[in-house]
Amino acid sequence: MYICSCHAVTDGAIRKAVMEGGIRRFRDLAKSTGVSTQCGICGKHAKEVFDKAMAELPADQREPGDAAVGKTCARPVTLLMEPQCSNCSNCSCRK
Repeated sequence: MYICSCHAVTDGAIRKAVMEGGIRRFRDLAKSTGVSTQCGICGKHAKEVFDKAMAELPADQREPGDAAVGKTCARPVTLLMEPQCSNCSNCSCRK
């Protein structure tokens, strides 16, 4: 299913970037695929797919602070240009 129509990014592409491409931060996913960098409408759903893919990673492939460890941003992600959280040291955006 298409998640980002601006950049033709599918849920499968997001999962593949995490599982096979070594993407571990949403910010890196956005840079590599373009998801959530134009109109931003897809940001919330893209982050949900990303978080689910991170949660499916084997524990030895996760890093401390990853969303898969149960810590998520306090603020929803909408655009790459926006701050992804407000002073959170435990989330996957590592801001």
